Amino acid sequence: MASIALQATRRSTRVSSQRLGLGALKAALWVALAVVMLFPTYWGLITSFKPPHELNTDPPIFWPQQWSIVENYSFVLTQIPIARYYLNSFYVAAVSTLAVLFTSSLAGYIFEEIDLKGKEYLFMGIIATMMVPFPVRMIPLYIIFRDLHLVNTLAGLYLGALTSAYGIFLMRQFMKTVPRELLDAARIDGAGEFSIFARIAMPLCTAPLAALGIFHFMYEWDQFVWPLLMIDDGDLRTLPLGLVAFRTGFGVQDWHKIMAGAMMGMIPVIIVYLLGQRHFVRGITLTGLKS
Repeated sequence: MASIALQATRRSTRVSSQRLGLGALKAALWVALAVVMLFPTYWGLITSFKPPHELNTDPPIFWPQQWSIVENYSFVLTQIPIARYYLNSFYVAAVSTLAVLFTSSLAGYIFEEIDLKGKEYLFMGIIATMMVPFPVRMIPLYIIFRDLHLVNTLAGLYLGALTSAYGIFLMRQFMKTVPRELLDAARIDGAGEFSIFARIAMPLCTAPLAALGIFHFMYEWDQFVWPLLMIDDGDLRTLPLGLVAFRTGFGVQDWHKIMAGAMMGMIPVIIVYLLGQRHFVRGITLTGLKS
C-alpha cells in the first residue's frame, strides 16, 4: 500500500513538473513574440529621441546617450502643417468609420432577420468581394471618381469606403447571437423592423461595433495608396501623405525627425484602441459563438 502511494506521489510530482515546464515555455514564447512585435515601435520611438550623430552608429545605440526630444518634435510641429494633416486624416477616417458602423450593422441585421429571396447568394457575393485585391479595383474606381469630379477632394477619399464586406460579415455573425425572443416580442408589440434594429439590436452590438470601429479607423488612418492617387493639393493631404512629403523634402538623413512625425501619427490610433479595448476582444470572440 505504501509503495502504491509513493508511486502516485511521484507520478503527481512528475505531472506537476511537466505542467510547470510547459507553462514556463509558453510564457517564454509569448514574451519573445511580444518583443518581436513591439521592437519596431520601440526603435522608432527611440530614434525620434536621438540627435543626428547617434542615428548611424556601429554598433547601434539602443538607448540614446543624448536626448533631442524637444528639437525633433518642435521641428516637425513648426516645419510641416501637421495639424492640417491630422484634421484631414481624422475627418476622412471618422466619417468613413461612422458610415461603416451603420451600414454594416444594418446589413447584418437584414441578412440575419429579414426574409429576402436570394439573400444568401447576395451575402456570398458581398463576401466574395473580399477576395478581390485593391490594386485590381483601383484604376476602375479612379476612373469613376474622376468622372464624378471627386478627384482631389476629401469626399473622394471616404465615399468609396462607406461600406465594408468584412464589417457586414462580422455584424451578421453577431446578429446570430441576439435572442430571437426579444425581437419577436417587439414585433408582437407592433414595432417596425427599423425600430427593432435601432432600439433592441443596436444596443446589444456594443462589443462588435467597437471591434469593427477600431479595425476600420486604423485602416483608414493608415491609408496611403488611394490618397496618393486621389490628392494633389498639399492642403488636402492626409497624415501619411504629409509624412512622405516631409521625408522627400528633408532627405533620408533626417530619420530622427521623420520618426518623430511617425510617432505623432500613431497617437490617434492608440487613443481609439485604448477607448475601445474593453469591448475589442469580446467583440471578436462573440461573433463566432454561433454558426
